[in-house]
Amino acid sequence: MEAIVIAAIAITFYIAWNIGANDSANAMGTAVGAGLLSFHQATLTIAIFVMLGAYLKGYKVMKTIGKGIVPPECLTLKIAIIALLAAGIWVTIATIKGLPVSTTQAIVGGVVGLE
Repeated sequence: MEAIVIAAIAITFYIAWNIGANDSANAMGTAVGAGLLSFHQATLTIAIFVMLGAYLKGYKVMKTIGKGIVPPECLTLKIAIIALLAAGIWVTIATIKGLPVSTTQAIVGGVVGLE
């Protein structure tokens, strides 16, 4: 397997971790804070529905980011890796500081910024 493909897979896992660390907390923080769900129940609920959402509808967002925001010929694998890494670093910093940010907006910003 080529190094660039391995890098793309690794950064994809990094972005997935960021989604779990930040976006999931944004979605379920109020339910846990209000005592409606325990942390364990919220984590399980998020895991199930994030997987379902990604599988059933995620392709629409992927298509928009990959083809609808910048011309497809401008979005090479190297550019995608750099944009995802930049977004991942930003979301990690925000997560460490306890700031609710959107991973999707960070990725779009990375793609547009590199175009």
